[in-house]
Amino acid sequence: MQEVAFAAVNRQTQGQTLEQLGPWLYRVALVQVLLHRRKTGRRKRLMEKFAENSFDQQQRNESPNPLQWLLMEERREAVRQSLEQIPDRDREVLLLKYSEGLSYEQIAERLGQSPSAVQSRLHRARGRLRQQLLAQKLLETESSSDRSLRATPKSLLVTDL
Repeated sequence: MQEVAFAAVNRQTQGQTLEQLGPWLYRVALVQVLLHRRKTGRRKRLMEKFAENSFDQQQRNESPNPLQWLLMEERREAVRQSLEQIPDRDREVLLLKYSEGLSYEQIAERLGQSPSAVQSRLHRARGRLRQQLLAQKLLETESSSDRSLRATPKSLLVTDL
């Protein structure tokens, strides 16, 4: 409102009648709103670009140490194996959400379901995947004779979801 008032004061109103003053003021306000939206959009795009560039720069600067890299690879392999063990419907909805990065609405449109149905399917699919990861980790530790593997926390795999 302050910018609209400032713009109205700075513009010439000479030669306008009282009936013309209302539409003129409306046009001034409309132009100010459009300028504000344009400025906000530019600022938002600039912030997104900055965030994306800083995230990319951070990823390039941070190379994981060998232990972190090995743990990441083990987690990825455990998730891949667990995904193969769960039903196709669960795998499909999880891959749409996390591999393709789709929103609930986009997944619902693609699958022909409501967003709330997709949300509950995702919840159940995450639970099944979590159970599969826990079962897989328990089988690995039981079959392994190495004590260090038994000391590895199970949450390492579960928290990646």
